[in-house]
Amino acid sequence: MTTHLSAVEVTPTAWFGVMGHWNFVDNEVRFEGADANWQAGGEPISIGVAASDVDRFTEGDIEAVFRFDGGPLTSGHSAGIVVGFRSFADEFYYVEFGDLSASSIAKFEPGLGFRPLNRTAPNDLHPDQRYRIKASLYGQRLEMRINNVHVVEASLSQQPRGHQVALIASGKTRVTFEQVIVRSVKPRAFVATQFSEPFDRIWGQVIKQAVAAVDFNPIRLDELVGPNPILTDIKEHVAAAAVVIAEITPRNPNVFYEIGYADALHKPLILLAQKGTPLPFDISGYRTIFYEDVIGGEVLLTEKLKNHLKAVL
Repeated sequence: MTTHLSAVEVTPTAWFGVMGHWNFVDNEVRFEGADANWQAGGEPISIGVAASDVDRFTEGDIEAVFRFDGGPLTSGHSAGIVVGFRSFADEFYYVEFGDLSASSIAKFEPGLGFRPLNRTAPNDLHPDQRYRIKASLYGQRLEMRINNVHVVEASLSQQPRGHQVALIASGKTRVTFEQVIVRSVKPRAFVATQFSEPFDRIWGQVIKQAVAAVDFNPIRLDELVGPNPILTDIKEHVAAAAVVIAEITPRNPNVFYEIGYADALHKPLILLAQKGTPLPFDISGYRTIFYEDVIGGEVLLTEKLKNHLKAVL
């Protein structure tokens, strides 16, 4: 999976074990086991999760090197990377390399536990061998590579609700992680507006500036180039966006199509409308910023939009 977006690289500097027993020594993150409260393949399994101090990851790449220390290895060993962690009261996704779990992309659902979304055949694990694992999340597409080889990917039903980077491991033998690197790209804000005045001016002078000011990457369809049909571009960029902003003052069918597609993908939606615009019943439940297209109105719209975007993350 590739992207043209520039990335910022960071290394987690602090860890906290939120499930299982973990030790943090020098630059290593070590899973030491856990109470066997879960089942996999009809056998009890010990699972642990350690959360990092990187808590603003929305899309990009996460890499780590891991090994299963010692041996022989019993069944149920795995090592992986969690994206979108917030707590065990919220769902999250993860990529995982192991024997029973195989190479898989999976989801944790509160009350239901862990379940795979896509997987390959079980792996033949080797104690003390170093493996490099990479999780790539762009939009709602999650991919895993092992030793730089693509092994599995999946389309997520919705973007992760959390934004914290974490590690996940299982088994009775220590699992050691090192060289954890997070490469984040700015979350994308897809903006749907009518292509005419005064909405072109509001896009260029207000929306675009406000979006960029809170570290989102603003995208509007008329500024994109490429050979794809328009509907293909709409679906691709709405799916890749962390939030969709729609100006709904005129009843523009293209804008409402983009709203409907974003709603189907469970995207956060922010609606903009000039003061006095009646809202259709089926979108009246979404957060809407009403503004006045007068001197001073742009300043208020800018501040309100920035606050709404900050709430998304």
